[in-house]
Amino acid sequence: MNFIGTTRKQAGKSINDDAFTIFGSSTAFLMDGAGNARGAAKRCLEMVRQQYQYQQYRETPAFQQLLNLLNMNLTGFGAESTFLGIQVTDSTLSGVSVGDSLLWVVREGQLLRINEITKPRLGAGRVNPNWLEFALKKHDVILAASDGLTLDHYRLVQLVQRFMLRPQEMPQAILDAQKDASDDCTVIAGVV
Repeated sequence: MNFIGTTRKQAGKSINDDAFTIFGSSTAFLMDGAGNARGAAKRCLEMVRQQYQYQQYRETPAFQQLLNLLNMNLTGFGAESTFLGIQVTDSTLSGVSVGDSLLWVVREGQLLRINEITKPRLGAGRVNPNWLEFALKKHDVILAASDGLTLDHYRLVQLVQRFMLRPQEMPQAILDAQKDASDDCTVIAGVV
């Protein structure tokens, strides 16, 4: 399985406050800076990526360690952000969610919501993470998205089904289908 992602900034905005990174083929992180975040989410994920590449770690950092590190850095930047970290091991999707970025699994034409919205966001003090674990089946599609994604569920499932055989095109197709850009938007997808 390989995660593929793409992001688009809000029309007329100079900085995209969404950011994502993918470690290896089965771990992805998505952040959505809140308010006047001034690119803090992107700087945080770049720092995490550089730190782990520099130290030549072969494993993805533990989610709790990442939450602590990101929370401290965002507090230092005076910014807030959502965080969604997901990892697929064998046939299990696990991870953590803080804030309002959404995680779904599309299975047999049904859109299954995996996480719940939590408050507060990273950088706002005490964090209330939503720990995730979900058993996957062959042909499930994992979708992670920032709150800028406003496609209705029917259209989202249609696009997933249309691009099942071309998953590398799926995130961009989803963004292209969303004509309005009233917020930054990021989509990460992977097919089991």
